[in-house]
Amino acid sequence: MGRRLILYTCIVLTLLSVQQVASQTCCSAGAPLTTTFQIAEEEKNVISTQLKFTHRSINRLVENQEVLKNDPRTRLGNNLLFKTDYTLGNRFAISAVIPYVFQSRTTFSESQSSAGIGDIMLIGQYGISIKKDTKLSFSLGTKWPTGKVSHRSIRGIVLSPDMQSGSGTIDVLFGTSLIKRDFLVKNLTSILTALYRKNTTNNNFGDSSGVGGRRFKFGDEILVDFTLAHQQVWGVWFASPYLNLNYRYATANREQGQISPNSGGQWLSIQSGVQFSPKERYSFKVYGQIPFIQSLDGLQITTDFEVGVEFNYKIKPKKKQQPINR
Repeated sequence: MGRRLILYTCIVLTLLSVQQVASQTCCSAGAPLTTTFQIAEEEKNVISTQLKFTHRSINRLVENQEVLKNDPRTRLGNNLLFKTDYTLGNRFAISAVIPYVFQSRTTFSESQSSAGIGDIMLIGQYGISIKKDTKLSFSLGTKWPTGKVSHRSIRGIVLSPDMQSGSGTIDVLFGTSLIKRDFLVKNLTSILTALYRKNTTNNNFGDSSGVGGRRFKFGDEILVDFTLAHQQVWGVWFASPYLNLNYRYATANREQGQISPNSGGQWLSIQSGVQFSPKERYSFKVYGQIPFIQSLDGLQITTDFEVGVEFNYKIKPKKKQQPINR
């Protein structure tokens, strides 16, 4: 166990140490809900809870494909997400995601910060077993405007949309995933996921009363993920080191009906981590993520690295005892 732990710790630290790349822009408000869209396969009537903390360093200034130096801004984004899944049967499952967002931005002239509940998401999933070791699932989600869109600076100026806790809109997400167990070798699982997020327009961004503000729409998104996870035994624990490659495409934001020039683009990132399962009902995960390819539209500030930790707990129904025949 010791050698394996050192190996995968080195992989994560190596990912975090890369400095010559840029990642996805902070072009959408609140927590990255799309990363928690998939519902894990479980037995009937199982309740799965997840608590996840994500820290993002958003300190890379990029113009198209060029990384610029001497950016006077410092930006940090943190998200705490609580997710609950419930399996209705072998094919159906539902989920609810509640995020809490707290972020800050510092320049030469002032410091800005915001904190609060983000936009809540509800998800429904339908799964089909193609083969004994292969499952295809389809998901539909809606994001509700529970997050605040009127955070202000200490001078009373409404913060930019990416600094708000929410978007103020009802958005729709469509997803599909293909899971293959024993992929190529025994105990290796592959997961291919595709997700489309359709955002709508907030006609009153920056005004909590709903009568003023300005029209703003975050760009629509397409995300494609491919993950390889290998289940192993480290001492008395089950461990699943994994590697994830994710692609993200976002269209430009729109403000007052016009395209925002410094928004939208394409990103390709890599994530590595390990999930540990000390007991059947408990598990926790640590991970790190960096981008290595980006093609952005205009001048944008972007994430240079992300780290996170996740805790999971399952509540399973008690099995009925069979009567003893005498």
